[in-house]
Amino acid sequence: MSWQNIDKACAKIGFNIPQSKDNKNTIQKALGILMQDGIFAYIIWLESRGSLKPSQNNIDETTAKRIHEESYLLLKQVNLLSDNTNYTKLKDKLTEANGILEDIHKMFLVKQVLERMLTYALYRAKSLE
Repeated sequence: MSWQNIDKACAKIGFNIPQSKDNKNTIQKALGILMQDGIFAYIIWLESRGSLKPSQNNIDETTAKRIHEESYLLLKQVNLLSDNTNYTKLKDKLTEANGILEDIHKMFLVKQVLERMLTYALYRAKSLE
């Protein structure tokens, strides 16, 4: 088993999410939903906001899509998702039989990792002001 610094991965990927200070609100919303309502609600919200095909004019849609993509990349990087998972199927992968959310310990780890990533993204967005 190889050890890796999960916090470093969260920071690196989280810093990639915001493109400007305008991304702060969407990141805060995503973090709030994840903390209050859980992983499944978080994924559904991201998919509904980002529509997986954001328009160039809507910052909220574009940021939601970035958060969705980066969430997938982070979970893949810390070996919580298999390599063959398509990010558009993240919700299915998390909820499938014997998936991550079936194991409560993995579920809480996923939630903590995503919260940490969003926290770093939020600080990065604030620093762009």
